[in-house]
Amino acid sequence: MRSKAFRLVTGTTAATAACMALLVAPASAAPDVTTKADHSYSVTCKGGKANLSWSTGTINTRVYFNNHCSTTAKVSVQLADAENTWLECLSMPAGKKSSKEFNHGLSGSIQKMIKGC
Repeated sequence: MRSKAFRLVTGTTAATAACMALLVAPASAAPDVTTKADHSYSVTCKGGKANLSWSTGTINTRVYFNNHCSTTAKVSVQLADAENTWLECLSMPAGKKSSKEFNHGLSGSIQKMIKGC
């Protein structure tokens, strides 16, 4: 029969081994945390086009853009909440990739994009 001391060490060693197995798990076992945009819009302009994408957030929505044009591209973003509808201008500098956040409140969202401001 094993002594209490031996069983304690054996239990600790097994627990430590289990923890180590979790720490050295292969990267392929990690969940995929990339998200895909729910909406997209493109604007043609001089020298190419500007691409926009977004997923509606709870209070704010971040719009990502990549302007392949040789000039600044502008888009009117139509937002709406339970009481109002309004437009905000998104200006995308030539050759730039960035994002802008729009605040629409809990009951709001981006309704559509319109070329130009």
